[in-house]
Amino acid sequence: MDRGGRGREAEHLILRGLFARKRGGRADKAKLKAEAKKSSKAKRKRKLAKPKTIRTKVVGVTFKNQDGTQRQQIVSRHKRGDTLRLKHQPIEGHPNAVAVYGRRNQQLGHLRSELAKEMVEYMKAGRKITCRVLEVTGGGPGRSWGCNIEITIR
Repeated sequence: MDRGGRGREAEHLILRGLFARKRGGRADKAKLKAEAKKSSKAKRKRKLAKPKTIRTKVVGVTFKNQDGTQRQQIVSRHKRGDTLRLKHQPIEGHPNAVAVYGRRNQQLGHLRSELAKEMVEYMKAGRKITCRVLEVTGGGPGRSWGCNIEITIR
């Protein structure tokens, strides 16, 4: 028996209310609906708890940091598996900018703006976000270094 797309838990609560009425008991319909809604919210929350993985590139790796350090040198010192840190760092014209930091708290670059907006929402929601280096690319004569990363949201 399907009740407008509600899950089994919600259906069970509604049926429990129907049986309580048939037995002559008082089944508060509003209370049963509230219980059904609460259980479906908990179910949705459990679904959100499943880790989400995003693979992307760090942008802005060819620029200098504010303290004058070269991001290219910082990127070149990293290797696969290194842990990185993401920090919401609004800049002029980009209120949702997210900076990527590596060893010694040095900035490698930023996340692209579309992804940064999503990350800021996760950060504000209190989700745990981890980030690591997947691959350091490029380098060599006349070639810039790049950095591919993996972000996991729990």
